[in-house]
Amino acid sequence: MKNSLKISFSEEEKIEYQDIELKMLKAGYTGEEIAEHIGIGTTTVSRWKQELIDQNRITQPEIDEAREKRRRESEKEELEAIEQFIIDRYFEGKSIREMASEGPYRRVLLSNNIKRLEAEGRLPKEKGKELREKRRREKNRTAKEKKSENSNIEIDNKLKFKILKVLRKGLSTRAITRKLKITAKILEKATKQLISERAITEDEIKAAQEDKKMKDRRIVLDMLLEGAYPKEIESKIQCTEAEYIVILNKLKEEGLTDEEIKKARDDRKQRELAQLMNLVEEGLENGLTQKEIADIYKQKYGKSISLSRIIDCAKKIKSKGTKMEKIEVAQRERKKAKTEERRIDSERPMG
Repeated sequence: MKNSLKISFSEEEKIEYQDIELKMLKAGYTGEEIAEHIGIGTTTVSRWKQELIDQNRITQPEIDEAREKRRRESEKEELEAIEQFIIDRYFEGKSIREMASEGPYRRVLLSNNIKRLEAEGRLPKEKGKELREKRRREKNRTAKEKKSENSNIEIDNKLKFKILKVLRKGLSTRAITRKLKITAKILEKATKQLISERAITEDEIKAAQEDKKMKDRRIVLDMLLEGAYPKEIESKIQCTEAEYIVILNKLKEEGLTDEEIKKARDDRKQRELAQLMNLVEEGLENGLTQKEIADIYKQKYGKSISLSRIIDCAKKIKSKGTKMEKIEVAQRERKKAKTEERRIDSERPMG
């Protein structure tokens, strides 16, 4: 392993990359971050770090201190970001629920920081209550005005066609109003018009709803046994949370158990982990970085994945040892290819 790594690096490359590692160590970066940035393995980073220490270019206490400093600075930046996020919305009278829906912070985190800022006197507690009450009254007034406007709205043919389409699919009143963003009164008015125009009958509407209920129960059962979660199922069958719960309870009455649902979800997690491990291993063997692997995962499965999960999988793969040399060589070759591409681009005449 050691000999093959020496063959993979020229002396100039080693000096260049060790200098980069030294700068990153002094800046407080972790071994994984350095490996990701340079495009080498973590074992190489650890070995070079020890060489830098042996050469008295840096000490372990200096590395630890730099990392602690970076961690504190990161926490300070995060705290400042949360505080600014809260302050901007606090004086607009927004509730914690509204704040949480607008940003990446959980309600409990927002609540704890608001209490702290109020206790420190940086947010006026009583004024905040007044602002929230004022906003609540304005929202209620706006909702009433909108409801009044909706009750008098003229229903055009385009909207009626959309309503007819979902009625034939058997969607419930609540699902239709949410999907088309209309009130129940508009739906009722449009449905009466469609019936009077003989576009659909009440019996056809009821039959479509019954048919959908039967199909939905089969779909929900299949998806639950495949390890699906409530939000995925609700999106698939276009139903509300309450409607999903009704179907779930019916299935439980017919014999479906919580143990079966849990086992299906555990099996799904294992399948997805195996897919991810295979993808990460394939990517590493082709010299890809964790970021590139994450992009491929999103393209292949249509959802994002955090770099921390990719890094965890990479650690597990590398800890086996059997693939380590191949991975190190592949990453080194990819790095060389990228360096050569940049050199060619820089030498290409402009215009």
